[in-house]
Amino acid sequence: MHVLFYLFRMTTINIIKHYHTQRLVKNQIAFDNEYFAYVHEKDILLNKVRHGYPEHIKLSGHHSSVTALCIGTNDDGTYLVSAGSHYIILWDVCEIEKCFTSGNPVRGRIITDLKNNAPMNLTISKNCSRICVVLCNEFLIYNIKDASIIFSLSNDTDSEVSFLSEKLIVCCFSGVKLEIWDIEESLQVWTSSMFKSSISYLIASNNILTVACSNNVIKCFGIKNNVEEFSCQERFKVDLDKELFHHNLVEQLQESNNNIHTRIISVFMAECKKIADDIDTIEYKLICATSQALCIIDYLTQEVEVLHIRDFDLDSLITAHFCQIDGDSVFCLAVPMFDQKIISMDIAFNTKNDGYQEDVITILPKSPITDGSILKKELVPVNSTQKPKNSKQSSVTFHTKIKSSGYNKKPQCQQMFKPNTSFSAKSRKTPKSVTRPHVTHDIPCCVTDWSIPLKEPKCVSIGTCNINHISLSECNQYLACSFPDNSATLLNRKTKNHLSTLCGHNGPILGSYWNHSSTFLLTYSADCSARMWKTDQPGNSVLDLSLINGNLSKKVDKIPKIVTQAQFYYVDKFIILTFGNSIGLYSYYIDESPKSDVKRYLERNKYKLVKLFTDSDCQSITCSTAPNNIYSYVVLTCGSDKTVQIYDMNTSSSIACLKNVHTRPVSQIVLNTGSSFIQPENYNLFTTSAPTDGIKLWDIRSMKCVMKYHSHSSTSICPFDVSPCGKFIVTSGDDDCIYIYDTRSTLLQVTSKQKDKITSVSFSKNGKSIMAGLRNANLVTFDTIC
Repeated sequence: MHVLFYLFRMTTINIIKHYHTQRLVKNQIAFDNEYFAYVHEKDILLNKVRHGYPEHIKLSGHHSSVTALCIGTNDDGTYLVSAGSHYIILWDVCEIEKCFTSGNPVRGRIITDLKNNAPMNLTISKNCSRICVVLCNEFLIYNIKDASIIFSLSNDTDSEVSFLSEKLIVCCFSGVKLEIWDIEESLQVWTSSMFKSSISYLIASNNILTVACSNNVIKCFGIKNNVEEFSCQERFKVDLDKELFHHNLVEQLQESNNNIHTRIISVFMAECKKIADDIDTIEYKLICATSQALCIIDYLTQEVEVLHIRDFDLDSLITAHFCQIDGDSVFCLAVPMFDQKIISMDIAFNTKNDGYQEDVITILPKSPITDGSILKKELVPVNSTQKPKNSKQSSVTFHTKIKSSGYNKKPQCQQMFKPNTSFSAKSRKTPKSVTRPHVTHDIPCCVTDWSIPLKEPKCVSIGTCNINHISLSECNQYLACSFPDNSATLLNRKTKNHLSTLCGHNGPILGSYWNHSSTFLLTYSADCSARMWKTDQPGNSVLDLSLINGNLSKKVDKIPKIVTQAQFYYVDKFIILTFGNSIGLYSYYIDESPKSDVKRYLERNKYKLVKLFTDSDCQSITCSTAPNNIYSYVVLTCGSDKTVQIYDMNTSSSIACLKNVHTRPVSQIVLNTGSSFIQPENYNLFTTSAPTDGIKLWDIRSMKCVMKYHSHSSTSICPFDVSPCGKFIVTSGDDDCIYIYDTRSTLLQVTSKQKDKITSVSFSKNGKSIMAGLRNANLVTFDTIC
């Protein structure tokens, strides 16, 4: 079954009820996860979010129209604050419910008299001890208990304001300038005027500051506040116009003749509880309602889910207020632009697609190989020395009718083997040690810590032209460097001594891949072929893979496209070639018997096409990967249509497809299965990268991005590699520096700028060093101090 996983999903709306009232603005509605309130002339109407009262609870006490509301919750209860041109009144919701149930009149507590100065905005702190009042010319912060003013700040226009904590407040001035103030010390701790357009929404929650601008750009900042220092750094930026275009929503709206102008209606930060390994964790989701769709942004991974709402016009809304996500739905209060009413609705997310597969995909197989699996089609040669059964004894000369002289008969009596026991101690010889290509290793007891400072990098020049690709053997002894001059070089990894040069391709060599035992090297080139080399006999290639059907077939059709990827698969039993929009699985046989002088020119090494997979939805496959250190059925390919296809070689089918993985086609994909030195913690993670979109870490079980790394600038293709332990990622940036990430979304360190552009990076198989190939043919090695 072929399953499509879209980040673009359709949603449906269930309208619960309409509440008729006056025409409202966004500051005249207050909302939390349990209660909501809105203004009706001089009164306030209160109700519950779900399973509300039969009728609203009317709160009366203002002598003029209420201009602003806010609501907050602490351990003692829920409090509602309302403000008009005369008073600011605090309402205890628990007391209001008691009075409403018993039939007693509902009363609030007046905090202060504003003397005909109507506030434009109200904000309450997290523990409901302070409120901020935004007037036409100043900010005022009141202590709720004694109604005293503890902080004031001049203001020129209607601005956004929000509490970061009980001590810090963030304010917006002139629409484009942000300032963070310490209200206890009356001290400005941070300011920024980096916004090119006016700020429309400002949300501060759990040391996360979210700013929504009128040009449909969302910026999120991380707040670090301790005794020693205060910092506010930008975590990420999301352009909603680009995301809607990236998810093909603009084209659909154009086909339906809808207005494609986008504006932000509302922004809400939700806390989603997630249970993993019996541990409760909290994930932060940013819900952004636009005039075209709902956009849900994961704060950790920066993944954007675009949810298109059917049968409802979002463009007709002034504002919307959301409550906490509950399962696959969100409760929302929406204010239409032209109708004098409020609409309460449930927005259900359609997370399951047609043909949804309940079985979780994993790298390690969960079932044995089927009887008709292509993984059983190994290329095994027929032994020519075996005699056919029931063969008659034939003579050397004459015909078969002539009786043989009996020279081919075995003697009837055979002498038993007698061991020689008369040898002396001097004649005893020690057996020669057998040199094996795959040397045994000492597994390190711990993983290298790449957060500590690095040694001075070692730079060695290994050629005259730029390095296209570097790859390390599994035994961690050999290094293969690919060059655009149709050659590749084998080096000793430690000494960087030149071992041999591989020549035979008619085009630039794009990359190389070692087999599991480090005895063979596979190179692929722009001449539409791949070649296999033996490390102890590097003079000539042992196998030339340039035919689609292999050299055992009568068809001699050559590979028509450039081979973009070649690798060993299923612990060296097969070879995978990627060319055009196809990926081929080949079985092969290497004859390692000694060659005779007569037949030394005959081709005795064979390969055969087992199965050819073609992706008709894309023009070309940009990269691919498959595990070779373990027996796995999974092969992953990335297409030019920004997708990742997952193939099951056991069933010979495509089992899943990830759409819109990056904003551009994937340039590199890495599936980490460890090495002979270190085993990774999790096989089910793979990593992708694309220009201008950073690096993403994916979980194949959930088909979701679990982390994103974008601290480096990547307008062009930037190579990366994952450490064998799976805990670190190394990549390069446009500034010619090496960036080392912790997979838990932490940038560990950045090296100094190199002398030229970095074209390839790789971890050593023991994870203790990093090697980088430069465009000026230099090879740079990085090691930690410890």
